[in-house]
Order: sequence, then C-alpha cells, then structure tokens
Amino acid sequence: METVIAFLQKITSFIITLFMTLFTGSPIPLAPGPVITEPTQTKIMTVDKIGDCRIVEGGCTDGEFIYLSLLCPTPEDDPVSAVVKINPKRKKIVKTAEGLHIDHANDMTYNPSTGEIVICNNMPRRNLITFLDPETLEIKRTVTIGTEIFSIEYIPAEDCYYCGIANSYNFGKFTADFTPVETYTGIDNGFTRQSMSFQNGEFYHLFYKTNTIYKYDPLGRCTGKTDLPVQENEAEDLFFIGGEMYVTYNILGASSGGIIYKVENLVYSAVEPPVPPTETAPPPSAEPETPPSAEPETPPADNQGETPAA
Repeated sequence: METVIAFLQKITSFIITLFMTLFTGSPIPLAPGPVITEPTQTKIMTVDKIGDCRIVEGGCTDGEFIYLSLLCPTPEDDPVSAVVKINPKRKKIVKTAEGLHIDHANDMTYNPSTGEIVICNNMPRRNLITFLDPETLEIKRTVTIGTEIFSIEYIPAEDCYYCGIANSYNFGKFTADFTPVETYTGIDNGFTRQSMSFQNGEFYHLFYKTNTIYKYDPLGRCTGKTDLPVQENEAEDLFFIGGEMYVTYNILGASSGGIIYKVENLVYSAVEPPVPPTETAPPPSAEPETPPSAEPETPPADNQGETPAA
C-alpha cells in the first residue's frame, strides 16, 4: 500500500510541475549535472625562449601581470637570465628585459608594500635576494641574507616572507628584512624543490619529478598532496590570480621555452607526518642534497631546480 501511495505522490508532483510550466513559463526543475572531480589544466599560452635564455625558471604575479624568468644555462658561475612581463588576459608579452644577473632565479614573489618583484636567486648564490622594478624590469638592488633559500613568498597580511630552506625540505618565516622567525619541518619526498605560494591560509609547495604539490597549514603541518595533470614537462612555479591557480612549465628539450596553464579541480590526498630524527641521526645539513636514487634522469641544463645533478 505504501508503494502505491508513493507512486501516486510522484505522479501528482509531476502533474503540478507540468501545469506550472505551461501556465507560468517557469522551467521544469532539472536534476543537477555531474560534479567535475578530475583535475584539469587549461593552456594559457606558450612562452618562447629569449635569445639564449631558454630554460623557464621562477615566476610570480602582482595580481594582474605574470612575471617569468628564462635562464641561459651558461656560464654556471654567473648565469644570465631574461625576465618577461605577461598579460594573461591578452596572452601577450608586454615587456622584456635581458642580460639580468639574477643567478638561477628559482622563485619570485611580489611585494605590494614596496611595489617590487623579489627574486630568490638560488644557485649558485643561495643567500642572495634581488629586487626588480615591475614597470621597467630593471634591477633595483640586491641583498645578501643570513640564510640560504630556494623559494620565496611574501605574505602582505603579516608583512613577512616565507622561504624554502636550501638543502632541505623545510621552510621558514622571515621578517620583511629577512630576519629568521620560525622554521617548519617539511616532508622529504626526494623530489626536486621548486617554488612556494600562499592562498586562503595554506602554503603550496611545488616539486618536480613528479610534478607534485604539497599543502601546508600556517602551523607548518602538511594537509595533503596531489599530482598535476601534466607530467611530461618540468613544473617550475605556481601562483594565484583571482583565486585561480596558475602553473608554469619548462618544456624539456634542446629548444626549451615554457607553457603557462590554469589548473582546476585538484584533489589532495593525506600525507604521513615526517618522523622526527633520532639522537644518533646526522643533522639535516650533513645530508646530501639529492639522494642517489632520486637523481633526475634529464640533463642538468633542463633540470634547474634546487637539487641539481652532480
């Protein structure tokens, strides 16, 4: 009897909805569409090499434009780079600067308080910071800090920087003048360390081989990881524009150049917390930068992350 009553209720509801549609013009409610759960990457544009500067490295955004560095692989002791300023809406390079001595330029960030692009030089001078004018792309000054770093992100709400600590997977908080405040223990995944970004109270750390993102909360606890959809090229940097994630890639190969993607629908999985070292374990500074089993197979010129090939 209950089954018959339920059936009659469905028929009655359908008839009422049909009459409402015919006499009021209101559409019949439709079932919700499928929920997209697969990660997607939408290609924004390709960035060609600038002269001999062909290896895409660090990048950042001021919320409107994208700034991207391209490295000339030689000479290794004083590498030269080009920096391009890109309008992502028009998909066009609007400014180019060449011959910049910014070393490896492994990561970049924008400081709205000073109106400057702040570059983490990294290899070979891991304690050097370069400040760039976003309008002219000219170097304004360089500063030597007391800590060697491989990534950098400015947090306006705190007027401070967060940086990846070189030769480790840890990261730290620094004042606006790069005085160390606190250090957080990161997950040692054996991957090449690339860049860092911050969005909605979480830090996003980018790695290569595989192209992976690890998320951390403000207390330095890892909250998840995910692999990016594109794995055939080297993920170099990530940043957010209007809350949307953008990832830049270096195209692996002799001609090189890069690609910028917008990334959506990433799904993160849980990560086991790091195990504290025992009393007999060697200090982090005594560990090799790259475990022998984790050395990348690609040529050094195309693998310019924080863990270079020997």
